[in-house]
Amino acid sequence: MDNTSIQLFQGAAGAVGLTTSYVDDYFSARAYVGNGYSKRLLNTRVDFSADNAGASSEFNMSCNTEGSYYQFPASADWAWEGDFSLEFWAYSNKNQEQPLLTWDTGAYKALFWNGSDNWRLQWPTGSSNINMGGTQPEGGAWRHNLITRSGSTIRFFQDGALVSTHTTSDTIGENSIMYVGYKGNTTGVWLGNVSNLRIIKGSIPTDYQTSSTTAGASIYSVPTENLTTTSQGATANDVKLLGLQSTVESNAWVKTSTTPEMVGAKGGPRWSSNGPFTVTEDVSEGGMIWFKCRSDSGYYSYTFNTVSGTGVGLRTASTGAPNTGDEHITNFNAQGVTLNSAGNEAQINGAGRTYIAWSFRKKKNFFDVVSWTGNTDTSQVVSHGLGSTPGFIVCRRTNGAGTWFTYHRGVTDPSISHMRLNATSNAATNGSSQSWNPTGSSFTAPGSLSLNDNGDTYVAYLFAHDAGGFGVDADESVIKCGAYTASGNAGQVIDLGWEPQFLMIKDADGSGGWLMTDDTRGMDTFGIECLYANSTADEASNNDKFSLTTTGFILGPSDGDVNSSGNNFIYIAIRRPDTKVSSTPQYPVQVFGLRGSGGVGANNFTGSARNEFKTDWFYEQYYNKQGGGGTAWQLSRPSNAYMYFNSTGPEADFGYDLMDSWFGVQYGNRSQDYQTYNWKRWKGFDVIKWVGSSTVPTMVTHHMGNTPEMIWAKKKTTGNWFCWHKDLDSGGFGKYLKINGTDAVASSGGLFHSATATQIGFNGSSDINVDGQAVLSLAFASVPGVSKVGSYTGSSGVKSLDFGFTPKYILIKRTDATGDWMQWDTKRGIVAGAADWGEYVYTHENNSQQSVNWTAPAGVTRISAVMVGGGGGGRAYSASSGTHSYATFNSSFYMQASRGIEGYGNGSGSRSPGGGYSHSNTSALSGGTYGGGNGGDGGYGSGNASGGAGGAGGYAGNGGQGANLSGAGQAGAGGGGAGGGGGGGHGNPGGGGGGVGIYGQGADGTSSSGGGSGGSNGSTSRPPTGNIGGGGFGYYGAGGGSGAGLVWANNIPVTPGNNYTLTIGAGGQQWDNQSVWLRTGGNGAVRIIWGTGRSYPTNAGDNNDIAMHLNNSNFDNFNFMATTSTGVDLVAGQSLINVNGGSYIYYAHA
Repeated sequence: MDNTSIQLFQGAAGAVGLTTSYVDDYFSARAYVGNGYSKRLLNTRVDFSADNAGASSEFNMSCNTEGSYYQFPASADWAWEGDFSLEFWAYSNKNQEQPLLTWDTGAYKALFWNGSDNWRLQWPTGSSNINMGGTQPEGGAWRHNLITRSGSTIRFFQDGALVSTHTTSDTIGENSIMYVGYKGNTTGVWLGNVSNLRIIKGSIPTDYQTSSTTAGASIYSVPTENLTTTSQGATANDVKLLGLQSTVESNAWVKTSTTPEMVGAKGGPRWSSNGPFTVTEDVSEGGMIWFKCRSDSGYYSYTFNTVSGTGVGLRTASTGAPNTGDEHITNFNAQGVTLNSAGNEAQINGAGRTYIAWSFRKKKNFFDVVSWTGNTDTSQVVSHGLGSTPGFIVCRRTNGAGTWFTYHRGVTDPSISHMRLNATSNAATNGSSQSWNPTGSSFTAPGSLSLNDNGDTYVAYLFAHDAGGFGVDADESVIKCGAYTASGNAGQVIDLGWEPQFLMIKDADGSGGWLMTDDTRGMDTFGIECLYANSTADEASNNDKFSLTTTGFILGPSDGDVNSSGNNFIYIAIRRPDTKVSSTPQYPVQVFGLRGSGGVGANNFTGSARNEFKTDWFYEQYYNKQGGGGTAWQLSRPSNAYMYFNSTGPEADFGYDLMDSWFGVQYGNRSQDYQTYNWKRWKGFDVIKWVGSSTVPTMVTHHMGNTPEMIWAKKKTTGNWFCWHKDLDSGGFGKYLKINGTDAVASSGGLFHSATATQIGFNGSSDINVDGQAVLSLAFASVPGVSKVGSYTGSSGVKSLDFGFTPKYILIKRTDATGDWMQWDTKRGIVAGAADWGEYVYTHENNSQQSVNWTAPAGVTRISAVMVGGGGGGRAYSASSGTHSYATFNSSFYMQASRGIEGYGNGSGSRSPGGGYSHSNTSALSGGTYGGGNGGDGGYGSGNASGGAGGAGGYAGNGGQGANLSGAGQAGAGGGGAGGGGGGGHGNPGGGGGGVGIYGQGADGTSSSGGGSGGSNGSTSRPPTGNIGGGGFGYYGAGGGSGAGLVWANNIPVTPGNNYTLTIGAGGQQWDNQSVWLRTGGNGAVRIIWGTGRSYPTNAGDNNDIAMHLNNSNFDNFNFMATTSTGVDLVAGQSLINVNGGSYIYYAHA
């Protein structure tokens, strides 16, 4: 079964006549970094407009100028010679030049919005472009756009009306790679949403046909639902592309005549609930958004609401008049709000500053916003639509200066008392003891608090208390406005009955501030990120105020904000979206995500900024590591806290914000290669944060609604990671494994006690459950079609594991003997292949030529091999050549890929010759084929112009030559790397030569005035990566190094069990006269493959599966398994995961 089409099991049917409501639709805490952009859409995932239905793909800014996009292979369907139609809904977030479609060859060609008043269609031939006109409002409005051509007449329509008419018979577009979104060489990127893109090559849909040329004429009715291949009178066979209408990103395309390859910078386009259609059902609309700057002091917290309008910004730490005009936000919309950069933009969108935005959508039994105008009465009764008695009310004047007065049900004599949100003062009695009189439909605005002065205008924010209305049966509460009397001692439990995601706490009897915290910024047992509604101070961290639990929170030691002995404290708590009050995921990608900065379909960034690993949902647990080595796996949470899986060390803080832009995570450096796994807390996974107790067994509540089958636990202080698995002790709790080690299963010594659908039990022990010490636990469970926790016994042959789905992620640990925790994923490589397929890959790891031994596996008598030598070092003041790669097999068959030569000195006038390739005793191949390519020559430099480097050899041609002086390099051939361009000045190095891949012949490397690009698979995501065999750049007027040769052969004889010495060349180095040798030549590599149907140069597909070790920083690159429609087949005799009779546990996710 296709992962992306597996629907998760649905929740039970709700009570008759009830509309199911979920907390994640009505509240969010969105952390972001300001950018100073005008009309910036801030996606809070809370729909304030309630006037949009359908779905779309959302495109965003990436590093530098590369945006997010979908990529489609070259096809004649993208070249429109005759009649065609192109339609789409567009929602723009920023007025700038924004390409929507681009083609991949030659000069810039695209359909794009110019940023002000014109959609332009631009193409390679003839008149080149048409300015079609039109409008595209910035942030807050959808437009249906339609382009048709009948004969030679092109018409452009918006929202059913003809905008302009043009004439051309040119071919529009071209037979090349096409991008939806942006991928090209301009400064603009598409920032916004696109829905229901449909490309038709052929007959125009009958509803859109017209002979009119009258601008403004109404021609067709704008579609009110998703397009199909036949809607509006379309001919199905003429539809070449249709999509961006699904509720799941991975199902973006309904129809395409080619195989789409989704390649997205910074995680790619993503599904959005912002659709172009009108909602027909009665839903709540509007609400309030509350901003606070986190990184800088002196900035107010601001509230904006849909009743007072975007032009009224109310500062909660001030009694001053509101800021008026669209200085901060310009609209509320289906995705959140649009930020402005005018006026006081630094308060909520200053470039480089960090912020939090709390969104509250109007909903019965949750939140409401009302306004009124003062009259001559002493007090005024104000109606509201909360549908229940408010627990907390915040009021203030909106047409001038005014105090923020509050009602809270938890203060002493609440009906006649008030507090000031803009001050630290304690609760006080209303003048003349005037009552608030809150009811389920109204409250009284006391005149004694100046909340009813004649002619003045006011607003009130109303928060419900424990009123139900959420979940499948509408009987779950998601908000509580409560109180507690503090003991002043650590350990006091505040029981909410559920885990909060937002808390506001105030000392009603003392002078403490209005503390605001949330789990987006960090609210758990590690620490609390503190902001105050009554203060302009920046964010402060505190790890003593309280500890979060799955049912509330536990107070820390005496503290003026939350735990002053004997004082009454009030709070407002909002529930985390657990399985009872969160919308049911429909697909596995909504609860588990793979992201990689260098993986298949991911992006390789350069520069110093951080990577973004985005999910379509607020991530609640993830772990990551640098791919292919480097750091060990880190477990992290939105609190920015982390622990290493290979370490007993305590929890620590990253020191910077992980929750930065979108609902995902940023981590690492763009010049590095990272892999991350993201989980959403749901039926198959939960995060349990708890504090050890002397009462044993200690029963800890979880919210999976499903019995855990595997539990990981670690103290947040120094200690081991422990794992309980249901199959370690036949369902009992007497055995465990250590995650930070390789040990076999051991007796638990009373660590774990029990597991049910609601609780996990822990025995008292110094290893996990120590009284007063914080513990983190992760729980995993099987969900049909989504995740599987199980075990197996190894066999002498292929071992088939049945998960009920094709896995995206697998974790395996041997339990009866020592062994690492091995994990695989489809981003890095679980590859389907024949059972007899295998391979061995070796890249250079030392500073000089390196020899390794390879042992021919049992049953393998013939192999294919490819070798690449080390590229020559580019010269600055001095340089060194690369070294050869070679090996001898049975019958004295010998193959060698020769080295690249170092670049020559300034003014030499001579190219450094490229490396060659050779074979001997080819008769041993018994008819097997062989070949290779020479490396490209390095260019020479002179004076102020440096030489470019040569590219690595190809499978059927030579690498490109590097440029002499300041010219352009040469393209590669036969899959070879391109030569680099020369440098145009004394301070400019020449271009580096392109490398070559070792996974078979593909595209030739291309060159420009800069460095050459790699040849076939030259930038493959699997090890080895990098500039394999390419020459190094010349510098200071010196020459570039030459490229190394590539050699391959098939049907090479070997003897099972015999060792063969493989020698791998190193790249040459450059001396920069600063006591530093730089390796500028690409290193060599060797790859050996075997199995049915495999050979070089074109049938050498990658079959290796990269296993990354959870308990250390190692990885393995072998053929471990092949995916099936229901699980995996483990390779026979694989010593790490399939030893005959060995015992193993596993966890798999779709």
